[in-house]
Amino acid sequence: MDIVGSYVFVNKFKDKSYYNAPMSLSYMDKEHIYIVYDEIGPKTKGISKGDILGIKGPYFNGIIGGKRLSNIKNSNILILGRGGLGQSSIILPIEKLKRENEIYLFLDKGGKTSSTYALDFIENENVCVREIDFFEDKGGRKNY
Repeated sequence: MDIVGSYVFVNKFKDKSYYNAPMSLSYMDKEHIYIVYDEIGPKTKGISKGDILGIKGPYFNGIIGGKRLSNIKNSNILILGRGGLGQSSIILPIEKLKRENEIYLFLDKGGKTSSTYALDFIENENVCVREIDFFEDKGGRKNY
């Protein structure tokens, strides 16, 4: 199953359907789907850890070219991941690509949150990770 770019609609179980919030799948295993969200609006502010949620989906083929990732083999791949919620979008492509490629991941430790939660889902074989601040301005060139 190609789940790169997939999403679900989530709401509190008893809310009306117009409170459905689309959320990207960060990761999926046989028993769980993982989503990451921030409480930024009326659709997400009422969701708390432990709530029973209504989930509609998953809906697949969220991005064009997701299936093409399977065709990339024996390559060196550079992935830049922004801090905060932006990390959610890099986990599934890395999982798909790391099997037959070398991945170089530069993960921004700046952003709205200093958390690098994506690393909890990325096993480091075939993935070289560097945590940096993308917008740190020290006026010099760095070798990684």
